[in-house]
Amino acid sequence: MRETRPRNVKEMLVEAKNTSELMVDLAYAAIFYNSEDLSEEVSHLEERLNDLVFDMRTLTILAARSPADAEQMAGILQVVQDIEKIGNAAVDIAKIVVKRLGIPPELLHDIPEAEEIPSRVRVHADSALDGRSLGEVDLPVETGMRPIALRSEDDWNFDPEPEDVLRAGDVLF
Repeated sequence: MRETRPRNVKEMLVEAKNTSELMVDLAYAAIFYNSEDLSEEVSHLEERLNDLVFDMRTLTILAARSPADAEQMAGILQVVQDIEKIGNAAVDIAKIVVKRLGIPPELLHDIPEAEEIPSRVRVHADSALDGRSLGEVDLPVETGMRPIALRSEDDWNFDPEPEDVLRAGDVLF
């Protein structure tokens, strides 16, 4: 297991849930914007989710010390499997754009009616966002956008706070 991962199954389940949820959001955004870049983000998140799933399965199996423990762990393993299926479905959705399979016109017509359509914003070195906190920027008021995730290199933050400082190269979702 990687040291950068949460160390207990509960924290891992929360991270996996957040990851799979973002994957679904980005997959639909990839279709809406016909964006291969957003599809690639889904693929990168799949790698992260696969690592989490492996680590959770390993920890869960190691935690079972009796038949009663094994029964409890079976439920956790089922949740892990279901989160993995959600992530895989998001990847399948995102592949529609990458493989140029075409998007049914009915779906394209309905997507703009969605409550939220995620997008991606990269902070550039000359950007007014570089070096400012999310609280200073106040995106919900200024743009109507609410950050749902922040990626700094390979580190993901699924719960951006007003104190989080944006740096050149960061990506807001």
